[in-house]
Amino acid sequence: MAEYTFDLAWERERARVGAGELLFDAFTTHVLAEDVGVAEHWECLEVGAGGGTITSWLCERVGPGGRVLAIDLDTRFVERLEHPNLTVRQHDIGSGPPEPDRAYDLVHARLVLEHVPTRSQVVEMFAGMVKPGGWVMLEDVDLTTQPHLPPEAYFQFPSEGDAVLARATAALCDVLRDFGVELEYGRELPGELLRVGLEDVDARYQTRLVRGGTPRAEYTKLMFTFLRDPIVERGYLTGEEFDAVIERHEDPGYAFMSVPLVSAWGRKPRE
Repeated sequence: MAEYTFDLAWERERARVGAGELLFDAFTTHVLAEDVGVAEHWECLEVGAGGGTITSWLCERVGPGGRVLAIDLDTRFVERLEHPNLTVRQHDIGSGPPEPDRAYDLVHARLVLEHVPTRSQVVEMFAGMVKPGGWVMLEDVDLTTQPHLPPEAYFQFPSEGDAVLARATAALCDVLRDFGVELEYGRELPGELLRVGLEDVDARYQTRLVRGGTPRAEYTKLMFTFLRDPIVERGYLTGEEFDAVIERHEDPGYAFMSVPLVSAWGRKPRE
């Protein structure tokens, strides 16, 4: 059974999801368009549809002759979309395929598998769910020390070290790991796609500048906000220190690099 750390019923969850879309959608759609080559008439499965921006992009890309199935544990956001070629279904991908007798031209999942305990088995399942010549594209974060620096040492302006922000970043990562989120899974994605027999495997490692007080900053700010209680109650930060971290995210003079996203894709061999 898949578990999702963030509560879609939280009153600010749509804003948090929207900030993530603002950060990552350009990365995702570039790969889907230029590297995978999503085209008209494709049948696509969007796993963990979230706020629905990638679902909408796929619906428009495949056109009226194509089809998109969007699944999520909670479909309240994606159900609001109105595309004639879209089907929305509540489904736990850890329980098996949503349509056991159907194959797709594309299976895409962003920021999903890092929450799924049986992620390796799910990747194998994805490979079996695409048509010969079809694509699997997976995206997850990478907070290892490779290929760059630990998260608290990414570019930051002003450049002077900030001990509270470093502790806050470490606290956020610790709490997410305690909830079962695999924060290093992104770096494993290319190997996972090779392991299940896909070909033409490739990947991108992408991050972007975030300025305090902008919509991009809301993604990290709202993750902190949602997880305030465990961060403070476990003694990582005092209440005052936590409030200072939130204030930095609202400061236009503060800049940092976003959490790195790994996008990896591969194609099923043609028969």
